[in-house]
Amino acid sequence: MATAIGAGSTATGVDSTAVGGRAGASGQYSIAIGAGDLTGATAAASASGLEAIAIGNGSVATIDYATALGQAATAGGTGSVAVGPSAKATGYFSVAIGDLALATSTSAVALGPGATAGANNSIALGINSVASGVSGTALGAGSTAANNGTAVGVNAAASGTQGTALGEQTTASGTNALAAGAQATASANRATALGTNSQALAVSTVAFGDTSIVAAAAGTGSIAGGHNSQVTSGTGAVALGEGQTASGNGAVAIGDPNTANGNGAVAMGATNTANGNGAVALGNTNIATGQGSVALGNASQANIAGSIAIGDTAVVQAAATGGVALGSGATTSVANSVALGANSTTTAGVPTASAVIGGVTYNFAGVTPAGVVSVGAPGAERQIQNVAAGQLSGTSTDAVNGSQLFATNQQVTANTTAITNINNGGGIKYFHANSTLPDSQANGVNSVAIGPNAVANNAGDVALGNGSTTAAVTPTAGATIGGVAYTFAGTSPTSAVSVGAAGAERQIQNVAAGQLTATSTDAVNGSQLFATNQQVTANSTELTNINNGGGIKYFHANSTDPDSTASGADSVAIGGNAQATQANSVALGANTTTTAAVATGNAVIGGVTYNFAGATPAGVVSVGAAGAERQIQNVAAGQLSGTSTDAVNGSQLFATNQQVDANTTAISNISNGSGIKYFHADSTLADSQATGTDSIAVGPQAVASAADSFAAGTGAQATTANAMALGAQTTASIDGSVAIGSGSVSDRTIAAGSGTIPAGTHTVPFNTSDETLLGAVSFGSTTGNTYRQLINVADGTSAHDAVTVRQLTGALAAFSVTPTLYFHANSTAADSLAAGQESIAVGPTTVVNSANGIGIGNGAAVQQTAPGGVAIGQAANSGQADAIALGSGANATGPQSIAQGANSVSSAAGGISIGSGANSSAADALALGSGASASFANSVAIGAGSVTTVGAQSNYIAYGLSSPQSSVGEVNIGNRKITGVAAGSAGTDAVNVSQLQAVDQSLTTQIQNLVNNNGGNGGFPSTPGTTTAPSSTGSNSSAGGNGAVASGSNSTAVGNGSTASGPSSTTLGAGSTSSGNNSVAIGAGSNDGGRSNVVSIGTADSPRQITNVAAGTAPTDGVNVGQLNAALGNANAYTDAQIQGLRRDADGGTASAMAVAGLPQPSGPGKSMVSIAGSIYRSQSGQAIGISTISENNHWIYKAAVTTNTRNDYGAVIGAGYQW
Repeated sequence: MATAIGAGSTATGVDSTAVGGRAGASGQYSIAIGAGDLTGATAAASASGLEAIAIGNGSVATIDYATALGQAATAGGTGSVAVGPSAKATGYFSVAIGDLALATSTSAVALGPGATAGANNSIALGINSVASGVSGTALGAGSTAANNGTAVGVNAAASGTQGTALGEQTTASGTNALAAGAQATASANRATALGTNSQALAVSTVAFGDTSIVAAAAGTGSIAGGHNSQVTSGTGAVALGEGQTASGNGAVAIGDPNTANGNGAVAMGATNTANGNGAVALGNTNIATGQGSVALGNASQANIAGSIAIGDTAVVQAAATGGVALGSGATTSVANSVALGANSTTTAGVPTASAVIGGVTYNFAGVTPAGVVSVGAPGAERQIQNVAAGQLSGTSTDAVNGSQLFATNQQVTANTTAITNINNGGGIKYFHANSTLPDSQANGVNSVAIGPNAVANNAGDVALGNGSTTAAVTPTAGATIGGVAYTFAGTSPTSAVSVGAAGAERQIQNVAAGQLTATSTDAVNGSQLFATNQQVTANSTELTNINNGGGIKYFHANSTDPDSTASGADSVAIGGNAQATQANSVALGANTTTTAAVATGNAVIGGVTYNFAGATPAGVVSVGAAGAERQIQNVAAGQLSGTSTDAVNGSQLFATNQQVDANTTAISNISNGSGIKYFHADSTLADSQATGTDSIAVGPQAVASAADSFAAGTGAQATTANAMALGAQTTASIDGSVAIGSGSVSDRTIAAGSGTIPAGTHTVPFNTSDETLLGAVSFGSTTGNTYRQLINVADGTSAHDAVTVRQLTGALAAFSVTPTLYFHANSTAADSLAAGQESIAVGPTTVVNSANGIGIGNGAAVQQTAPGGVAIGQAANSGQADAIALGSGANATGPQSIAQGANSVSSAAGGISIGSGANSSAADALALGSGASASFANSVAIGAGSVTTVGAQSNYIAYGLSSPQSSVGEVNIGNRKITGVAAGSAGTDAVNVSQLQAVDQSLTTQIQNLVNNNGGNGGFPSTPGTTTAPSSTGSNSSAGGNGAVASGSNSTAVGNGSTASGPSSTTLGAGSTSSGNNSVAIGAGSNDGGRSNVVSIGTADSPRQITNVAAGTAPTDGVNVGQLNAALGNANAYTDAQIQGLRRDADGGTASAMAVAGLPQPSGPGKSMVSIAGSIYRSQSGQAIGISTISENNHWIYKAAVTTNTRNDYGAVIGAGYQW
């Protein structure tokens, strides 16, 4: 049976319902609620599809199972839902929720004012968000997403296929591009930009950090990271740190800031510049200019190609091609020359072709020097020591050392002496012997034996005197004396000089005093050792006196404790067992110890922060130890100022304490009731509390807990912003409310609006929306049934002044009693109120205070702050713009939020809660299921009782990845198994347990084959034939296959040409490579890219699927596509069940309406009738009982009815009509 209520309304479909002027319900079982005016200027609701629903002025549901809720809402696709003013859902099973929201394609979802979902399976969530591509997802105001793209954040744009843009103003316009962070841009394919203002503009590049940029001219593999770093060109270039610039293939700039310009150029450290292919600048402010130039150290410069400058301010000048400067301040100004050593300089080489010696001309080799090697400078020359003996030939250009020249000089001297002393066979002058003993023996090479039976046994030895013999030398590098290690000169003796033999030693007499220096190798005589012994004796006496308590002048100690210890750098310990263990510390007194200084920069006293001088202590002075402290007496008064670091004495602190005592007494007097001038209190109750910002609380136990609140009087409570509680035990609990007088309570919310108030047979108009409504003023209490007269009120003169009884009496006297056309129900429940423009309010006490709002049910409410809001169900509440509350007790208080289900709550912007008791309390959070709770932004809780626990995370280390990761939210399914997951196919698909089992079986088979075919030497031979043996050079490594190499410790390489070079790395497959620590590369050609702790089954350009993954069973199992699809299917089934429940509720409501419509009425004047009616609509039934009366003059007809249905819902309706 069709039902049409309202002028011009039509219900032509089977069991259809049309309510409101010109409303039309032409589809079977359709519902149209919403009036249009008779002129056609305002359209009415229209529901023309099977079971279609259109609620709201101008709402249209044109196709089967479509639902349109809100002014001008349009649902044009099968099963589509459009909720909100001018919302349109034209795609198959599409959803559009929000003012002007638009969903045009199959399964498209648009949530939020102006949101547009224009492609199949697309999702747009947020004001003016647009999802234009298939399966695109746009979350956030103004966000846009193309095919398979994801854009999250205000104005985020993922315009590239499979692009991801996360954050405000982010852009991911390249295929598979990723941009994360405010205003980040990834505009090229596979580009990655992470961080505020980061830009990755070239293919397969990465920019991370604030304002880091990889320019469009850069090549693949380039990386810019840190702050303000950039790669301007080149493949594989790297710029990491603060303000880095890298330009060229393989160029590297790391530090703060550096510039590397050229292929393979490297600049690392601070403010270095490497300009040229292969140029290297390392350290601080170094400059390497030209191909292959190198500058290392501090402020060094290599200013020409091929030059090298190493050290502090070392310089190779621009004219010195191929020059080298090594050492602090070294300078090379001559081409192909070397300045070696601090401050060394070079001058041009001087060619020397020959020289005349003894009248003979000798020609030299090396007569055209290409450059010079300088080890000093004029006036600062150096010896060149430890020079190896040079080759001695007519063509040799080797340097000769001092020993070679010494040998030449010795020979010249010997020749001269021999020539002088030979005397025709009578011996040599000054050299004679008188003995019949055997001749001397010089057995060692270059040894000398002089004297009868003298023997020189070793190379270079000298045996001097009758029977003298030599033995092998014993090197002595040093000795420890008195606990101090001394290092000796001459620690590498090459031979020995002996003047006797064992048991037949000789004195060496008349020995000149030897030079006494740390490097001297002279012999010393007896007088020198005697003087030393004398001083040792004197020192021993003084040390004995000190150790026996004799002390040192002005310094004495009387103790048997262990000696003091100063183990900290530059520390001092004085006193028995004193321990100075901290750097720059002083331990003064027996058993004194030191601990690390604790820096104290400031302190907060009475809410004020005081900064201290001496906030960075360099050390400590201790005069005791924990539990054994000492007084420091006779301390002079320290300087008292804001910068003083002097110690203060007791008298100074006593003076401060005296003033503190005086202040304390004053404060105690105030606290004990003595009061402040003009301000006194007499009470022993707890103090007042003013905890809100800029709040004031006066009186015992008075509390002002909100911003700008005021509470005065014993126990007064002002708990909301700008509230005022004045008087004992008063309470003001609504923003801007005022409670005046003892016991007064101001706790009623006042909503702005306009209308009339019935007063007997009259009505009183009211308007509280023409100006700002601040709050109510209460002089009593509703709950306490107390009130006060407001006396001595002056007559009001302005529109908003209070009036006096005198004024009211005069006004009432002027009223004339006229009939009223208004009618009321015979019920204790208040009527519904549609106070907002174009709003709809249906049901007892239902109130709609906002424009375009819809309220249906017993006590449903759409607040003034919720334009376009929808509240359907008993006590349902819509509290913010476009919020939708569906179900008994449903509460949607966040902008554009949705709460569906009994007692469901959505309290944050864009939040969605579906299910009994579901709760979404964070922005854009989704709680789906009975009791589900989503309390973190952008997170999802799916399933009954599911609760989100972590939300979005930043800079966490994901399993198998070494670089920090970030997420926008979490999905929690409440410790449930995701079953039926199909095998994953794309790189980011979930995998199922069967896929993992297949991989496991494959690996097991391959490993077993390797074990069965295990060859010798820890390798795995290749079949057929191995041309290059596998190499396992790393510790505990294994290699198998033609040319396989396992060079990392604990590494394994299996497969022809495979390489495992990282520690604990594994490769499996021909040509596979793993260089990362603890990483795995599986499959021919797979490469882990040098990343640690990862498993790679391909490369960046050739990824692989992991197929045949079994369904996960444990909490940490991987899932497959089938499991994921099953989870989504369960979620969809749950949602469908909830929607079906809502539909049954609607069917029950329709049955109730039909039963009321079936109540008959009397037909004659003065007649009355009590009637009953029943109805069936689909699977629901309704019952109604009514009473109706016709007036005696046959002009007025009055009707009232109550109804119930099989959904346990109750309703009531009254009506009156005038006929003529």
